[in-house]
Formats: sequence, C-alpha cells, structure tokens
Amino acid sequence: MVTRSVVCFGLVILITSGSLVAAADIPWQAYHKTSQILDLFKLASAHTTHLARYQDIPDPDHNSELSLPLITVTDFKTGETGKEVILLTAGEHARELITSEIVYWLYQVLTGKDAELLSWPAAASFASQRKQMGLGAGNLQDWVQDLLKKVVFKIVPIANIEGRKAAEEGDSCLRRTFSGVDLNRNWGTEWKQQALDDEDYGGPHPFSEPESRIVKLIAESSPIRSFVNIHSGEYALYVPWDSHPDLASSLMADTHVVLEQLNIWCQCMHGAGGIVAGYLAFGTSMDYMYERLHVPYPLTIEVYGPKGLGKLSTGGHPRHLAQAQPARLENQAQNGVNDVPHMQQHQDNEPVNGSIENHEELHSQDQVKQGTISQDQLVQVQRSQKQHSQQQVKEQFSDGGIKGKAVEGQAQAVPIRKADCFATFNPPTVQEYQEVVISWVATLLTLADHLAAHPTASHAAMDAEQHQQPLPKGVTHKMDLAKYDPHTTCMQCALLVLHCLQSAHTLQHNVAGEKLAAYAQAEVAKCGLVQENWQ
Repeated sequence: MVTRSVVCFGLVILITSGSLVAAADIPWQAYHKTSQILDLFKLASAHTTHLARYQDIPDPDHNSELSLPLITVTDFKTGETGKEVILLTAGEHARELITSEIVYWLYQVLTGKDAELLSWPAAASFASQRKQMGLGAGNLQDWVQDLLKKVVFKIVPIANIEGRKAAEEGDSCLRRTFSGVDLNRNWGTEWKQQALDDEDYGGPHPFSEPESRIVKLIAESSPIRSFVNIHSGEYALYVPWDSHPDLASSLMADTHVVLEQLNIWCQCMHGAGGIVAGYLAFGTSMDYMYERLHVPYPLTIEVYGPKGLGKLSTGGHPRHLAQAQPARLENQAQNGVNDVPHMQQHQDNEPVNGSIENHEELHSQDQVKQGTISQDQLVQVQRSQKQHSQQQVKEQFSDGGIKGKAVEGQAQAVPIRKADCFATFNPPTVQEYQEVVISWVATLLTLADHLAAHPTASHAAMDAEQHQQPLPKGVTHKMDLAKYDPHTTCMQCALLVLHCLQSAHTLQHNVAGEKLAAYAQAEVAKCGLVQENWQ
C-alpha cells in the first residue's frame, strides 16, 4: 500500500519517469507468469476434485465481460457446511507480483504438492518454528489434512489480471487497473473522491470496477470468518480501521492474540492500519468486510518490504513514527481499546509532519499499551530506530548516485527510478523469494489453525449476523452509533441478538448454544424487551 509520494524523515520520495524494466530483470526461476498461475489452478483443480474446485466468477452487474478466478480448497469428502471460511485476495495492485506467488504456493501445500517448497533452505526454520509453536501433529501434510476437515480456503489469486501482465512485461511501477482505478480504494466504506491522476484514485464511485464487484459477490455468498487482503511494499499485519486513526471497537476479543500468533512469523508492525501504517486509506476492502459484511477477522497483510522495511528489527517503518502528536496523547482516554494516538486525516495518504525525535518514544510506548508490540520488542525497536531508519532512507531511495539526506522540517525530493520499483514491492532474489513465501504460507496456515481451534459457536447465528437488521435511520457507519439515541441503538442490537437466540434454540444439547441463549436473554432484558415479543 505504499503510495506515489511518501514523506519520511523529511524526504519526499517520488517515482520518476523512465524506461520500462525488462521482464528479464525479474528472477523468473522463482516467479511465475500470470498465465502459469491461472493454468495451474485450472488444471490442478481438475485432478484434485476432492480438494479443490475452480470457478470463473463473472461481473454480477453484467457491465463487463471480465471474470475472476476463484479456487475453493477444502476436504470436499467432509463437505463445506459448518467449516470456517477464509477468503484470500491477491494481486489487487499490479506491481505486487509476490502476493499472487504466496497463494500459488499456499495452494500447492494445501493440495499435497509441497515437495519443492520443503526442499528450500528456508523450510528447515519453518519446520522448527511450527514444532515449537505446537502447530499440528505429525508432518506438514498431516497438519494440512486436518485443517481441511475444518476450514475452507477461498482464493482469488489475481484480482488485477491485465495489470499484472503489464507489470511482468516491464511496467513495474503500475499499481492501478488499466481503467486507472486503485481496486483497494474502490469499496463502499469511507470511499472518497480522488483526483484522476492520484495513484490511489478510487474510481468515479464505489464499486465502479468489475473486479471489486466480483470479490464483493464472493464474500456475500459465504459466511466468511476471515478475510485476508494481500499486499506488499512493507512488512505489516493490519486490522481495521484503515480509514480512521483508531482500532475498530467491535473486533473479536481475541484479535490481539491472533495478531501476536501471526506475528511470530513476520516480526513486523501490526495493529490498526490507520494507526500503524502512518496514513489513512479510504474505500478499502478490509474496512468494508468489517463494517458492512461483519467479517469477524478482517486482515490486510503486507508481505514484503525492501531491506526489511516494516520489520521490528529495523525499527518498523519510518513513516509511522511521525504520527504521534503530544497534544492528542495527553488527552487520550486512560482505558479502552481505543487508547491510541490520533493523527490528522490526509486524503492523499500523506503522513502528518512532525519531529521524529520528539514523538518516537511516545508512539512506541503507546504501542506497548495497545499490545501491538511487547516490552522486549519496544527495547529492540528503540535501539535500532535512529541508526537504521535514516541509513535505510539514504540507501533505498537513490537514483544514479543521488543520495537522500534527511533535513529536519524540510522536504527534499529524491527520485526513484522505475528500475527500482520491482525490488521495492517484490523480493529481488530467489533466496528472499523463498523466505518470504514460506513465512507467509506459514502465517496463513497459522490463521487457519486458530479458526479451526476456535470454531464459530453457531454457524446459524453467524448467518443471522451476516444478515442483521440495517443500522438506525440516519446512521451510515458503526462509529456514528454513539451519536444517536442509546435506546434506539440498544433496540437495534437486541434485534440481532434475537436472531442469534432463535438460532441457538435449534442447538438443544449444544453448550455453546446454551451460553449464546443466556447471553441473548440478558441483552434483550437490557433493552426492556419481553420474551413474548419474539417467541
């Protein structure tokens, strides 16, 4: 999600014009062409019908001839009903080739074709770490086979197909679709009108693009338990909000636990995107999945950053350190999940100006409060932040010997050639490619393991939540509920609880159902409803 202009340590990084990067510069001994990836899914699913099924999903509005591939992977011998569903989307941004490579290899592992991946040098540390974490019994395939009895993976391997093809052929800085739209700004939550020439232009209106409409249709067609949007440009694990400098208040109670489990593999920045990323992003799929479709575990993962950009060992990302503002920090709430620093909203995704020296300690301390980093990690971050980040900016963003020099309070333009774009968003060597792939395949399997170990108490109840009553009249956003009459809001919530309660009645001898029923009755009582109103 790195944008066209980024301010960090007083530098403005600009992508300059230049000749296209030769396709030969991509290490094709590791990477796959778009046609190879799509052919793999089509052909392999035909031979593994008990594990994988392939579909071409057309535009639901019939406004285009475009379709997107959807691969569903599970143990079909045990069916799909009652399983936890994970929806993965990759390749939204054309230049982020590595994102589709990760789901390519995840698919290979899920369908028993893991021999090549396990032959990589990085696989040894994967096996060791998995054993240390107690993930699965037996070997990798034993673990995977057990997961597929409990989990359904739905994979959109390339959301921006024509854009990826162009990036493969040398247009290595291309982010948007051929129609000029950033797909991850085209969704209906907090969508904002942008200038046509903005690299994160979100289209003329929400869901103007067939790709977004198709992914939305897929998400609406299944009870999605987790949505994972895969990007690159840094290392990070994000949860909502993208569009607000806050941690979403209705996330699952164990969200922080999930983030810490996943971060064992990444060791990178993690938390609410609008806080940790250092900028606000409007109209993103993650926010929509959370706000409108009520997906319990919505995530955006950033799978690669040059020179470890975003890793805790390198001080995270220099961009996010400028966000903590002392005046806001002094006034923040003493308790609650939203005890976080705020920042000004910049529609161009530009970070707030500020002195790094004055704010980095406050911001890092606040991350400890949130639980996004541990106290030990804080010490590690503090030790490396200054010495690494300034050197990183100088080395990473250079053009023909032009070096960036950080000048406090002053923006200095440092060009970056298109020749550098590939390595900014994708591992440039085979070794780095393999390390990144294994790390994130492991991360996604770990997420699946958590969902399998903590199944939905009642899938019927989840269905009710997916189709809950609309928000009260005049309320367009969950965060606006507090501005309206609390009794109206309570009644609205009670209606949802009643749906859950009615579903729970079908679980006569189910402990989870009994607990849900007891909780629902208590919530209904708070709103002054009587049992006769719903029986």
